[in-house]
Parts: sequence; C-alpha cells; structure tokens
Amino acid sequence: MSASSHVMTPEQALKLLKEGNIRFVSDKPEHPHYGICRSFEVAGGQHPFAAVVTCSDSRVPPEIIFDRGIGDLFVVRVGGNVLEPAGLGSLVYAVRHLGCSLIVVMGHENCGAVKTSLAADTELIREPVTVIRLAEIIRENIPETISNRSKIVDVIASAVKENTNAVARQIETEPFLEQKAGEGTIVLTKAYYCLSTGVVFWL
Repeated sequence: MSASSHVMTPEQALKLLKEGNIRFVSDKPEHPHYGICRSFEVAGGQHPFAAVVTCSDSRVPPEIIFDRGIGDLFVVRVGGNVLEPAGLGSLVYAVRHLGCSLIVVMGHENCGAVKTSLAADTELIREPVTVIRLAEIIRENIPETISNRSKIVDVIASAVKENTNAVARQIETEPFLEQKAGEGTIVLTKAYYCLSTGVVFWL
C-alpha cells in the first residue's frame, strides 16, 4: 500500500512512523518519496497519512526523524508545539480534506520554548511581547509542573510532557476531531523526541 494513501488506517500510519524512526536511529534511512519526481507526483493533490504537531526547533524535523518524504506528513510546527486557532484549524483541514488518519502531538527533549516558560518573571519580562505570549500559553498548559517543580528531578522534561498532554486534550475536544475519533476514523497519539538519541518515545 502506498504510504500516501488516504485509505490507510491509523494503525498502519503509526506503524510506518515507528518503522521510520527505527531506520533513522539505526542510520539506515530509505528516504521514501524523495526527490523531484515525487514532487511531480503530488503536485496535483496530497493525501498525507499522518498529521504531526511539533515544535519549530530546527533539531526536530518530522520528515527526517520518521524517514518519510514529500506528501507523507502534514506538519504543524510552532514553538513549544502549542496550538492556537490557526493550528487547530489546520489539523481539522488535514483530516477533513486530506484524509489524515493519525494525529501525533510530539514534544521534545530540552525544548527552548518550554525553558523560557519556566523562567522567572523578572527574566521573562525582558523578552519581546510575542515571546512572552508564547511562554504564557505554555504556562497555562503546565500547572502541575510549575506548582511541584521543587520536587521534580527533570523539570523541563516534566513540563514538555505535561504541555504535550494539554495540547492533545485541546485536539480531543475540538468538535469535528472528537466526532472523527469517536467514529474510529482517526487516532490521536502523543510522543516525546529525545534529541540526544534520535528515539521517539510514544506516550
């Protein structure tokens, strides 16, 4: 079955991502759907099999991490992998119009946006207003980590995972996506990417 088929089940889609990450970590990528010929193939339309919500961090490119190619993944990237209306609308579009059957929310090790959100107010106030707003969104997602940070060994990792869970809940409660999940036509899953090893851990 083509990796860009819109009839792919969520289970098949997740299997492709897991297999691709294993190839990436093993340094044996296949680079499927790569090159100008693939661009020609999908120029008239796209049928990505999965949507990935992740951070803008330059060290976290989903197509490389999962060893996929052009037209395979619909990617929504913003600092701290948070979702505001445009990002959430993008996911709805991917499911409704492009046939994505799997949504992955992926946080990552040592996330700079999350670090910034954990900074003291006296430090954060020095940032531009737009960066402060991003940090505030993340802070709203991580109340448990903030309130218990003195007891947590790896505060950043805890915050990243709590933030990932919060974004997943946001997606789960979007009416159209909630309906599709109830019908079993899409599956939402969470992940944590380890920068130092290249491994994607499924939460």
